[in-house]
Amino acid sequence: MLRRQYRIVRSGPSPVVLTLVGLAVGGLTAVFVIAATGDGGESEPTTTTDPFADDRAALTAYEEKIDPLAEEGGRIVVQGLRPAITNIREGDFTDEELVTMQEGQLQEMRNVWKQFQAVKPPKFLQEAQDLFEKSLDGYVRAAQKLLDAARAGGDERQRLVDEVAPIGDASDDVYDQALEILNRERERLGMEGESRL
Repeated sequence: MLRRQYRIVRSGPSPVVLTLVGLAVGGLTAVFVIAATGDGGESEPTTTTDPFADDRAALTAYEEKIDPLAEEGGRIVVQGLRPAITNIREGDFTDEELVTMQEGQLQEMRNVWKQFQAVKPPKFLQEAQDLFEKSLDGYVRAAQKLLDAARAGGDERQRLVDEVAPIGDASDDVYDQALEILNRERERLGMEGESRL
């Protein structure tokens, strides 16, 4: 179409032909302008997508799953394992009572540990999950050591009791490392405050 018009112009343009060519070129220019800028009207505001929304939701869901487990584990440590060190060392209960109490605490801690292992974290929290599990494994070993001490007697009992505190302290440190990762991710995602764990 454009070639045909060009030949007509070259053969001797008339005012009518020049006018038609001018309209055609002007029309194409307008088409190009509209194609470049949109429909020629006012541009609609674009909505920005929050790139961290999914990760924040995943982190919140993860905390909701492990929060009751962390609370129960903390209760066993504070109200069970720590007092048990003194109870066994000082003989505040009969041997049978000590064994029964430590069997119960060991089973409770194992249950928490197993439930924690069943939690599937988002990929960016896998390291925190591994550390939480390692911490709970330490508390289980501390509970087992206390049960062994309750069943033992004399110097062996004291030796076993003395080994519990370092295991517990190491487990506390590992738990704090996991919590540090969790809080670091919360900060990265723009979440307010620290984890409630």
